[in-house]
Amino acid sequence: MQEIKKKIAKAIVLKTGLDTAIIEKLIETPPGKDLGDFSFPCFPLSKTTGKAPEMIAAELKADITKPDEIIQIETAGAYLNFYCDRAALLSLF
Repeated sequence: MQEIKKKIAKAIVLKTGLDTAIIEKLIETPPGKDLGDFSFPCFPLSKTTGKAPEMIAAELKADITKPDEIIQIETAGAYLNFYCDRAALLSLF
């Protein structure tokens, strides 16, 4: 799972220019499985861009390239939620 988290961080870094380590620390596990397998809060980007976190989440959803292990990216307010391909996850073990 850590490898997928790194790939998600790299995809976000390519669109934001932020440091990979910072992005990786911000990626979290959502409180419910209905919200995906990984979640990225866009609040910190709001401070640097001057945009609303919800707008940043929508823009990132439209702009980032999904890693192969991710089948879906959705927004939930200021969060960008990533849903993993279960078959790809199983192949990692």
